[in-house]
Amino acid sequence: MSFWNRHPKLERIKLSGCSRGKRWFSDDIPAGLLGNLIYFEADWKEVAKVISILPRLIRLGVQNAPGSDLLRLLQSYKPMGLPFLKSLQIEIIRHSGPGYRKELDNILKSIESHAPLLEEIGLQNNDLSGQEIFDILCHEDILSGLIWLERIYLSYPGGDSWDVTATKKIFFNGAFKLAQKGKFRRLQSITNISQPYSLPYPVAKLSKNEKGELLFLDAREGFGMVVGNHDHPFPGVLGSG
Repeated sequence: MSFWNRHPKLERIKLSGCSRGKRWFSDDIPAGLLGNLIYFEADWKEVAKVISILPRLIRLGVQNAPGSDLLRLLQSYKPMGLPFLKSLQIEIIRHSGPGYRKELDNILKSIESHAPLLEEIGLQNNDLSGQEIFDILCHEDILSGLIWLERIYLSYPGGDSWDVTATKKIFFNGAFKLAQKGKFRRLQSITNISQPYSLPYPVAKLSKNEKGELLFLDAREGFGMVVGNHDHPFPGVLGSG
């Protein structure tokens, strides 16, 4: 904690991991710690220790998050509990039980309630296939309240398959299905970030009319999340350095 007390004006923190179980933050976070912080990326255990800081963040990246714990964290806030958050990226670790899909469904609904001003969201998971992820996102009730959402980033098992043709077909078919949903009127792109070190990434670039109807979808290439990475020439993904 002494390090953070010596650097109280930090606006951006990105922690890639902890050494031998050591943690960056203690259990007793003083009020007003890191009052200028607006961009924060860290392991789930660090994020859980600084929950008092989260409501003022613009970007939050959560690594290695157990789905059930992440859901409890989100539900601990009142609606609109993350009022300034424009960018959220979560990496959900493997879930051994059969309820993973329902759990992710509940997480997404909670995100919609607590961070309604999101402009971009990144989802990384170990269990659900690309088809299953797109099926969840295409459901009318999922994230439909995120009226400012412009960019979606997805990582899923098989998304980094060497069978490039099959991988691209799954991704672009799913992106086309999602893009046709009128609920995402501002959606501009859907990006496959399953291969974090293989740049550029496959991107489905969208054009919609004022009613949210899809005009066309173009297969392109691009990079990672935008918010908080404006000064980075090749934005990557969560925990990639």
